[in-house]
Amino acid sequence: MRLIRMTTLLAAAAFAVLLSACAGSDPATRVDIIDDRPQLIVANAAEDAMLIINGVTVGPAAQYNGSPNTLRLSKGTHVVEVEQKGQIVLTQKVFLSDDVIKTVTLP
Repeated sequence: MRLIRMTTLLAAAAFAVLLSACAGSDPATRVDIIDDRPQLIVANAAEDAMLIINGVTVGPAAQYNGSPNTLRLSKGTHVVEVEQKGQIVLTQKVFLSDDVIKTVTLP
């Protein structure tokens, strides 16, 4: 009788140890979101040139030179302008489709 009680007690202790080991580890889930929007690169932009997309000033054109930044836009047609010292130095209409990288080069 004592042997059965000891075996039951050891089995219960082993089960408790196994159960506590499982309780400490939560399953991990990793979700990667892929941004496949088209990208725009502005090449040869001066430091003081501003990028304008569809009439909205985005910021310094030189920061979207592709190294490392590009400008991600929605699919479709966009009017790209670059302004420098108050003058529009480039106006170009571009069409961007799925996962395309379009480079606009200033003279």
